Amino acid sequence: MFLSLVISDCDLVGIRQCCYYFRYYFILILLGSIAHLYFGIGTTFDFFKCFFPISSNAYWFITVYFQLFFLGPYITKLFNQLTEVQYFHLLILFFVLVCWFGFLWKGNVTMDGKNVINFIFIYMLGNGVRLLENNNPNCLLISRKFSLSVIIVLSLCLIGFYFLPDKHNLFLHAILFCFKYNSPFLILLSLSIFIFFRSLSFESRFINYMAASSLSIYLIHEHPLMREIIYVRPFTKLMHIDMGIDLFFIMVVYAISLSLCCMLLDKVRSHIFNRIDSFLEHSIKEK
Repeated sequence: MFLSLVISDCDLVGIRQCCYYFRYYFILILLGSIAHLYFGIGTTFDFFKCFFPISSNAYWFITVYFQLFFLGPYITKLFNQLTEVQYFHLLILFFVLVCWFGFLWKGNVTMDGKNVINFIFIYMLGNGVRLLENNNPNCLLISRKFSLSVIIVLSLCLIGFYFLPDKHNLFLHAILFCFKYNSPFLILLSLSIFIFFRSLSFESRFINYMAASSLSIYLIHEHPLMREIIYVRPFTKLMHIDMGIDLFFIMVVYAISLSLCCMLLDKVRSHIFNRIDSFLEHSIKEK
């Protein structure tokens, strides 16, 4: 009796884990099949690469995240051995690698910011904010007023770029400057947003419900084959249309609409798999 209960519990745990992973593999299989078989995007090899998202770097963010996850404990130990001056010098060195050699001169260290070097730099920035908060909590650089000022100024600059006259030269260069992952503009804006919201705490069942679909939204709109249909081709066409500030609002509305559609698909998927999970658990408990 006791052994059967243990086996049943093990079965339940195993089934839950398998169902959890298959929930997200289902997205990869479905989107890859639609993109390759219906739209004819990518080769057969590209299609099968979607089933190994980390090893094949199909989803670069998740791949680099896992790399940082494994390196994290050792990097943290290294940081703890440094003095504040040494930490600051190392931070400057990473800034030069990421922004000077990588972003400005397109060096092979971190050409576009989609690698572990840039993630270590971001990790250092976040850890630096924590150190300042512990050692000098009244520092202006980590104050909410200062971070809000930076957010407002950079946001106005971003909107102002859409008023540039030459869409094929100045405008495109400005957009690339803003949205490259190793861009000083984007790093500073992201860091300011992080500092501004880091101390805010609130509870909302609605927000938690919507936030549960964050990973699925990323997996859907950044699918290595389907993203060509979802946003790469539409945005490429929009970038060459002379619409001025209207283009900015179109891109914002499109991004919000895309997120909502991906979220709706995820809720439908979640409902279906919850029913499957319940059925399998009920079947095992009856044995």
